[in-house]
Amino acid sequence: MAGHRPDVIRAGSGVIKVDHKLLLVYACSTAIDMMRWRPKNSVDVLPVDLGLPDRPGTGVISLCRSLQPSCKVMVLSIFGDAMQMVQGHAGNKEHRAILESSPRMTSLAMAMAMAVA
Repeated sequence: MAGHRPDVIRAGSGVIKVDHKLLLVYACSTAIDMMRWRPKNSVDVLPVDLGLPDRPGTGVISLCRSLQPSCKVMVLSIFGDAMQMVQGHAGNKEHRAILESSPRMTSLAMAMAMAVA
């Protein structure tokens, strides 16, 4: 997980710990840290904040997709336009399939949003 705010990382860690099927293997607050860790490690889901302090989270997403195309990406957002972002991605066949076939990701995202609020 890459999130620039400690409360986001704490909330995400707490939500993940509650579900025994999930395991948080790494958390950091910068894109550089994630970009150094990621090439040596594979994950099923990568939660990433777009507003990381050193580089945009989109760079982390691009690296993740190039290293492991099957990895799902969960964008962490605290902004009011989060629903518009999800709706925008829903038009893309790949993202729509993820949204429709991944109730676990949807419930994880909702739990994280409630924990940070």
